[in-house]
Amino acid sequence: MTNNHSSRTPFEFAACAANAAEAKKSAHTQILEVGKISSISDYFVFCIGESTTQIKAIATEIIEKLRDMGLDPIGQERDHTGQWILIDYGDIVVHVMHPKAREFYNLENFWSHATPIPQEKWEHQIQKAAS
Repeated sequence: MTNNHSSRTPFEFAACAANAAEAKKSAHTQILEVGKISSISDYFVFCIGESTTQIKAIATEIIEKLRDMGLDPIGQERDHTGQWILIDYGDIVVHVMHPKAREFYNLENFWSHATPIPQEKWEHQIQKAAS
């Protein structure tokens, strides 16, 4: 599903997105592997921004870092209040949300049967990919 990119895997792109969110001080970043249970995507990345400004900064950082890897979004959605931004890359979908929106939508609970990827695995993966 991913578009114009090198030989990177969807997991490497998800790891890059998660690390980009962390670089902008996401309060809680999580990657879920959903590809085994859904045809929507391979990975979901969830990030929290404490303000509309931080939410936008996290989303912008993710878009820039993935673009540097040769991947552009195929779509974006956001609510009118700036409480959440969804960035669709096909194989990965990034959700950047305010804590209240994250609690309201409760997507991690909806996808509770998905496999969470431990932070130490995606941090290690991106370091490996960068070398």
